[in-house]
Amino acid sequence: MKLAHHFGIAFDTARRDVLKLTSTTLMQMCELLGQVNTTVVTNSIDNAIRLTLHELPAVELLGGKIDKGNRYTYSLETLAKLDNYTFDAAFLGTSKIQADGITIVDAYDATIVKKVIARSKKVALVAQKYKFEAQNSSPYKSADLKDIDVLITDEPLSAQYCAYFKPDLKVKYS
Repeated sequence: MKLAHHFGIAFDTARRDVLKLTSTTLMQMCELLGQVNTTVVTNSIDNAIRLTLHELPAVELLGGKIDKGNRYTYSLETLAKLDNYTFDAAFLGTSKIQADGITIVDAYDATIVKKVIARSKKVALVAQKYKFEAQNSSPYKSADLKDIDVLITDEPLSAQYCAYFKPDLKVKYS
């Protein structure tokens, strides 16, 4: 939950539309949004359910086919619908971070993440340090590291890992 604390301070002015995607850490952040007057647009079933426990924020669940294993929705209509949004901030999770970008396990989800990044003013990546060293199979690139404005992580990174990102990256440790 320490990582989740930074959600509220990563983007002080991001209060219009916030997009959150599937991630266990991001799901924990939902508790912190209970009094925030914003709109959360998500394709994560678990995040949407968690966010309904409080009056605020407003929640919009993107529709489509349900990936029962990863508990998110996806469709071609969702990709088209995202063209109608401009997000103040996108908060993303990942399963793996490599020198050439962040990767996840599903091609559909990676496509949605790419579209969200293109429609967002700022992008925060929420990832524990072990994601830099993960050996799991996450074959689908969802973002270039140059697209990340803020990294919220649990431990200081080595110079090698810091070099993956653009020089003006803001890093929040917890």
